[in-house]
Amino acid sequence: MRTLVACLAFAISAGPAAAAGQLALNCAGTVSTTEVPKGGVSSDPKVETVTDWSVIVDLERRAVLGFWRDQNLVIEPLPIVAADANSVTFKADKKIPSKSIWGSVDRITAKVDVEETALAPNGNLTLQSYDFRCKPTRPLF
Repeated sequence: MRTLVACLAFAISAGPAAAAGQLALNCAGTVSTTEVPKGGVSSDPKVETVTDWSVIVDLERRAVLGFWRDQNLVIEPLPIVAADANSVTFKADKKIPSKSIWGSVDRITAKVDVEETALAPNGNLTLQSYDFRCKPTRPLF
């Protein structure tokens, strides 16, 4: 197990050459969604198991990709607000539609934790929590 963790840590933080580009992750885990109606009581979270979710950490562009898409389904980059040897933190807000997202990617274990909120025009609130365990993808050639 220690060998696997050490290899994974090396793959994620393999030095300046790796840090300069992109890190593509293949993730699995859960997405929990809670609906909170305006003036009401929140529902029990709906938990969805995810087995194949792609996340890209682009340190050159200082962005994380894989969570938001625009109206044309183009993946939107989420700005990295902090990065160090252990983690990358990102955060973004939108006014229309009203939503926020913040999260982190652990550079040692490749764990991804994300929280997202969306406020509908009718006042209902949706909360989503992503809990992923990821592995770096390998290029085909």
